Amino acid sequence: MQALAVGGSDKAYKDQQNDPDASAQPLTGYATFDVLGQVKLPVGRMGYGVYNILNKDYQTVYHQTTFGDLNRLPASGTTYGLSYTVDY
Repeated sequence: MQALAVGGSDKAYKDQQNDPDASAQPLTGYATFDVLGQVKLPVGRMGYGVYNILNKDYQTVYHQTTFGDLNRLPASGTTYGLSYTVDY
């Protein structure tokens, strides 16, 4: 299990309210939780992951602080990963 937590802050945004050239944006915090693991196989190992298991709707810090409609898209919902590795 792993977690990612980003605290929201609008300090830079508030500090630059009187500057017409300022580009700071307020940030909304979020947290996501993932389950990761791996299984040893006779040859190699298989890794797996379920990311954003709570299907949290959020925007990454990058998408919150860049301009343009395409940069306002939400992050992925629950996603899955599977890998197979052989060391040689």
